[in-house]
Amino acid sequence: QGTTYLVKYMAEDALPQAGIDSILSDMDEAANLWLPTSIISQVNDWSNTDSVFSFEDHSFIFSSLWLMSEALHRQTQGAFDPTVLPLVNLWGFGLTERGQVTQEQVDSTLRYVGMSMGVMDLNHKEENLRITETQIRKKYAESKLDFNSIAQGFTVDLILEWLMDQGVNHAMVEIGGEVRCIGLND
Repeated sequence: QGTTYLVKYMAEDALPQAGIDSILSDMDEAANLWLPTSIISQVNDWSNTDSVFSFEDHSFIFSSLWLMSEALHRQTQGAFDPTVLPLVNLWGFGLTERGQVTQEQVDSTLRYVGMSMGVMDLNHKEENLRITETQIRKKYAESKLDFNSIAQGFTVDLILEWLMDQGVNHAMVEIGGEVRCIGLND
């Protein structure tokens, strides 16, 4: 996720690092913008507007991030929007191009942004109460997703839930400044 992480917990025995590593790996495979093979990179690179991009969301992380984003989009009346990547790219990371971007460029880019405007739609195909396929349809090839604003916090939640499933009652998980704790420290 392009940053450091720290997991501290109190338990009788050390837990296998592979448990944490698998969560981090699953998150990267779903939502890492710098990994060309991640689901989000493949969705962002998909340029066919007359067909759907289909994939199996084995970990259900991508779909969970999408569903959380939809809820946040509704709760914030559109202020939270993971389809904002075209604007981020226009302005540059940290608004590095802010003084060089015109209102005309912003206005023309805005048509590619909008979670509630049908810019991108997610659907699941189900069989026997099990999701067998996830599909994304894009209205514009230029539309792109960015879950970075919630992905690290969600990863923290997943790791802490894994620790609790292993019987841990006292822990702290931190990834890139996102922190969650349970129980007490020494």
